[in-house]
Amino acid sequence: MSPEQAIWEEELARAVKDLELAEKYDDYGAIEWNKERIRYSKMKIREYEEYEQNKKKWAV
Repeated sequence: MSPEQAIWEEELARAVKDLELAEKYDDYGAIEWNKERIRYSKMKIREYEEYEQNKKKWAV
């Protein structure tokens, strides 16, 4: 796992915790913001995973 991917993994974990807290207090704005953070974090993690897979293919 690259350092950049680790950062996005941590961001995803924080966003999930923040989402749970926002849902607890029924804060609609924070709920939507954290859902977006989760979506974006997952997207970035997938990008790094795909990059690592392609890097292996390119090395051949």
